[in-house]
Amino acid sequence: MLGSASALVPRWIVSNKDDSLLARGQWIGYLLFFKILKVLNKLINWVPILGSGSLVSVGETKKIGYWPESILEDVELGVRFFINGLRVRYIDNVAVGVEAPVNYHAFVKQQLRWSFGTGYILRKYSLAILRRRHGFTVLLYLSQYFAYVLQLLSILMLVIMSIVGIAIPLWAFAILIVLVMPTLITYLYVLLKLDKENGGNPRKDIFAINSINLAYVMALPRIAIASIMGLLGIDKFEWIPTPKGSQKWAREGINLLPEITMAILIIIAFMMVIAHMLLINLLIVIPYLAGYVRGLWRIIENTL
Repeated sequence: MLGSASALVPRWIVSNKDDSLLARGQWIGYLLFFKILKVLNKLINWVPILGSGSLVSVGETKKIGYWPESILEDVELGVRFFINGLRVRYIDNVAVGVEAPVNYHAFVKQQLRWSFGTGYILRKYSLAILRRRHGFTVLLYLSQYFAYVLQLLSILMLVIMSIVGIAIPLWAFAILIVLVMPTLITYLYVLLKLDKENGGNPRKDIFAINSINLAYVMALPRIAIASIMGLLGIDKFEWIPTPKGSQKWAREGINLLPEITMAILIIIAFMMVIAHMLLINLLIVIPYLAGYVRGLWRIIENTL
């Protein structure tokens, strides 16, 4: 059944996509994610193994040897297959239903496991990955969570510059607009196009896309820190399997200190750019201010 591949990875479909805006936003995100996997499969004949629905050769797994328990064992297995020259193939015409987190609290727990686990895998296998053909491509894929580290650093730098009174140069702002705006517009267009092609309603689902992006923005400091902790081998992450059924998704409160801290920092930056009359800084701070204040309010109100 596996043919020339050592593992087969199916396409995921979010079965509970209508249970919340956040779940629907993840459904739309998965539509794009699996388009990327399809390209990755054609480009290097490898994709990461995903826990739900993947078929794996028991014989090949025994050959590569066993390893200590990992919180991201599916991805680690895929990486071990890669460094041992085994093919992992994506099957686009086979779909498996999965459940997505329906609220911010469950979403954060999922993302912390994924980001910490990816950092751990990079620490453990980076050199072995780079020794293989297409290793840089695989390493680039696995490093995607570290974009949140760079974004967190850029936000903190913006806050510091605003407090101290350092103006962002006009040329830097122009470069930011030229690079970021077309990317964001293209990203939104692709998501809405995929949504429409798969039976969605772009006019309504724009709010679902907003919810999932807002969740990522609010979780940014947590994801960034978890990625660094995994990379440096700091602490451990306890993984508790998620109960199935949307009504069972954990709704217990989480410590909102990171979200509150970020919101306060952005508010302080906003007040300081007003005091220093830094127009360009203000144009960059305002979107963050709107996002963090609104996001924090929605988390507190349990609408995210």
